[in-house]
Amino acid sequence: MRKPFKLCILHIGTEKTGSSSIQAFLSGNRRALLKEGIFYPDTGAVGTQWEFVALAHKAPWSMDIGRVLNITDHQSQQTFKTRFLENFTKQITQAETAETLLISAEHFHSRLNTNAMVENLKSILDPFVEDYKILVYFRRQDEVAVSLFSTQVKSGFEGIALTLPEPTAPAPYYDYASLVTRWASVFGVDKLSGGLYNQALFHDDGILADFCDKVDIDLDGKKIPKWQNSSVSAIGLKFIQAVNKLYKDQGEAMSARERGDLIRRSSAANKGKFYPLSEDQAKSFYARFSDSNEQLRLMLFPENPAPLFLEDFSQYPKTAETLPNDDESFIQTVKAWRKPQGRQRLRALAKKTKRLLNGDR
Repeated sequence: MRKPFKLCILHIGTEKTGSSSIQAFLSGNRRALLKEGIFYPDTGAVGTQWEFVALAHKAPWSMDIGRVLNITDHQSQQTFKTRFLENFTKQITQAETAETLLISAEHFHSRLNTNAMVENLKSILDPFVEDYKILVYFRRQDEVAVSLFSTQVKSGFEGIALTLPEPTAPAPYYDYASLVTRWASVFGVDKLSGGLYNQALFHDDGILADFCDKVDIDLDGKKIPKWQNSSVSAIGLKFIQAVNKLYKDQGEAMSARERGDLIRRSSAANKGKFYPLSEDQAKSFYARFSDSNEQLRLMLFPENPAPLFLEDFSQYPKTAETLPNDDESFIQTVKAWRKPQGRQRLRALAKKTKRLLNGDR
């Protein structure tokens, strides 16, 4: 019996390589993609299709993904799987003209970290798919760590400095050769295709153009979303920490929706660069993965000369930056912002936080 799709493209990401913008593009162009024979399923999540991660992970209830999807144990995972696959199958029947299934989830990188879980994902997709293409983007490890710090702050991290894995400790999150080996062992190395994040940015439309080239999507005529997850300044990150602190405080009534809204507004009002690593720290951290990066180059980028990544660290300061340590002033600013009349004074409040940082009360 013929399977619904000749090809499944699995976009792994990895994290901090423009995945949110790619997913916003795919979500906003579902109908147009379907006309081109590409089915990007609506899983119910905003952007990333992390439901597929929840299906394949051995214990999704131990992570934020499980909590969001109301998966609390193995039994509820099986209930979720049954319900999800019923909806997935129903969507497929409405996309009979599509020959390609496209799935995008950067959490394939960070959460499916064993061969067994990758095998689980393949077993779930095999009844629907004849063949696979795995697309993986890579970014220099120190740059990923810096970008990840902002994400951690948005997720509730209260520290003012970046903490890296100990030099002698394993760091599988940044070990790209292990990632490729894991997926190649399940799908075959010939099914993997790689992209370099920094090189992709040289395209006129950046990562979107590079992604569309690699998966045979015509970018012309599509809706182009605003860039997702723009860089946030030190002030913006401190503002976000104040929002998170109030959200955790039982005495402050704040819904998750309001928290998300405040974080988005603060990020938009305080764009900028924050470098929690010094130039020497960035070089040292990157150097830890020189062997792994060379293995990656030989596996997926043999035509590229070594080293795989451009080794320019001039953007970093001589001394690592830390966030302001003045919690109370920023908390008071957030409280003022939450008042109805304060919502209309975003620019003024952003300027106020800058004055606070400079010591002008």
